[in-house]
Amino acid sequence: MTHNMEVIMSLAKYVGPATLALSLSAFANPQYFTVDNEMLQEIQKEKTGVIPLKTENGISIIKVSKHLADFITEDLRTNRHGGFAAHSSLADALEALEPTPDFFPLASYTITEQERISPMINQVQESELLKTINKLSSYFTRFHKSSTGKESQDWIKSNWAEITAGRSDVTIELVNHKNTPQPSVVLTIKGNTTPDEIIIIGGHGDSTAGSPTKRSPGADDNASGIACLTETLRILMQNSYSPTRTIKFISYAGEEGGLLGSSELARAHKQASANVIGVMQLDMTNYKGSVKDIYMMSDNSSSVLNSFVGTLIDTYVKVPWGYDKCGYGCSDHASWNKNGYPATVPFESLPSQYNPKVHSSNDTLDVSGGRAIQSVLFAKLAVAFAIEVAK
Repeated sequence: MTHNMEVIMSLAKYVGPATLALSLSAFANPQYFTVDNEMLQEIQKEKTGVIPLKTENGISIIKVSKHLADFITEDLRTNRHGGFAAHSSLADALEALEPTPDFFPLASYTITEQERISPMINQVQESELLKTINKLSSYFTRFHKSSTGKESQDWIKSNWAEITAGRSDVTIELVNHKNTPQPSVVLTIKGNTTPDEIIIIGGHGDSTAGSPTKRSPGADDNASGIACLTETLRILMQNSYSPTRTIKFISYAGEEGGLLGSSELARAHKQASANVIGVMQLDMTNYKGSVKDIYMMSDNSSSVLNSFVGTLIDTYVKVPWGYDKCGYGCSDHASWNKNGYPATVPFESLPSQYNPKVHSSNDTLDVSGGRAIQSVLFAKLAVAFAIEVAK
């Protein structure tokens, strides 16, 4: 028995093996981060001696201690959106520097389901969106290392299970991860004709204000995105919708910690040679900060799928939309894009004008006037995306 093992066994006598295991997993951190130039400069400004192991195309690999990992994901995270991704090994980090692989064969994205979709998007209810936002933002925090970060994911799972009760084609599971104690929630509606072709609609379930001890309601970032997923699921079930292709709804763990959950899930799909036809990420949907209502992020995404989503907006949502960029590792769509899958991330505003209260204790529904008007648009878009792509 090693000295470290003796220490662990001694601790177990005092706190119990279950508590000790949770504590150890909660403080585990990836060993490597990839960061963009701006993030690297911020780190080096505050922490001397941080030297990149390798740099390619403006992205660098750094090896991190627990203290440095906490500094990046907690201290620096409160003032920025993205700029880094976490990795459990040097091999994973090196893979992140490689060019994005060719996309798996794309589906033919077409608009054919107006008669089905038009009445369904009219069923989107702001009151239902508010229920989910209010519930999730009532947790003190959904920080991925906190106990309430797991409890909130448990609630999403039970809520989705209630919505889909009685459907034999629906399964739901909590997926555990290596680098965070927070699980992801994955709900699957099995396709009735080509179940091996997969559509994914996701958003991250965690929130942050810098640490597990700080209040982090995350009403916009990202209770609003989960609310849109939940409302889309409710409408599909209410209309007894059965997709041709399989649809997966995912509440990702640990996005704020460096895309922790989505990176594992996307890699697992790639390793299984899964045929993912399209991925939509809903991350912040309830703050109108810019002239147009929806902005497509053109970086780390599929130009073909982005263009199609623009057509969906024109056809079904009928609001002004545009393009912008959100930078390296800004949300979970980047994990899928990196693994060769077509991904899109419609966003609430220009990234330079998004909700100024995110990553703080002030990210509450009050910032949006106590309403979910903006999220109604994204829920309608998600319904249209699900049906048109999964047909």
